[in-house]
Amino acid sequence: AASAGACLSLAAGRAVLHDASGDRLLGTGVSAIAAARDRLLLAGTRGVEERDRRGERPRILAAAQGIAVLAALPTGLLLGFRDGRLELLARDGRRSLQPLSMLPATRIAAGPGTSALVGFSDGQLGLWDTRDGELLARFALHGPVLELLLEDGIAYAVSELGHSRRLDLRVFGRSTCELLREVWASVPFVWEGGRAEPRPAPASHACAR
Repeated sequence: AASAGACLSLAAGRAVLHDASGDRLLGTGVSAIAAARDRLLLAGTRGVEERDRRGERPRILAAAQGIAVLAALPTGLLLGFRDGRLELLARDGRRSLQPLSMLPATRIAAGPGTSALVGFSDGQLGLWDTRDGELLARFALHGPVLELLLEDGIAYAVSELGHSRRLDLRVFGRSTCELLREVWASVPFVWEGGRAEPRPAPASHACAR
């Protein structure tokens, strides 16, 4: 995990900060790490701990245990547990995301809008809306999800067995009206009386104005 001018690594439960001053042990018994722009996150026996980018000023954010992976998203801190549970720590409270797998999450990436893309050790991938915890879409890879990358609404996922997928998630970052206008423009027909009839966008619909 990389932060400004530093890198945080995890091996055998040891979280080490690597920066211009050298290598420094931040904790043992650590199960997951993440780096945001100006802070470091560690999950371990004490719960979820936040530190500044120099590895100082520790602060416990949550007493959660059994975390396999975590990530800082625009909507809050997303925790992936060893039993497949997903929980979001947001400013307005803590909420669970609709379950997908009973196996550990392995990777988390911020998706379009308020969504989050999560990969699991059984190869499943899910896209959730972090506002209400609903599952928006699901995909699958052959083998545990090893890497996730999202660029301009396109997700690239790779498994430990070398299987990869390109997932176009751009539709999830668009508004309802944007999608309806596109559909009305590209398919200006309705199925009526057993045949396709030309039909413009309904003038009374709010998205048509």
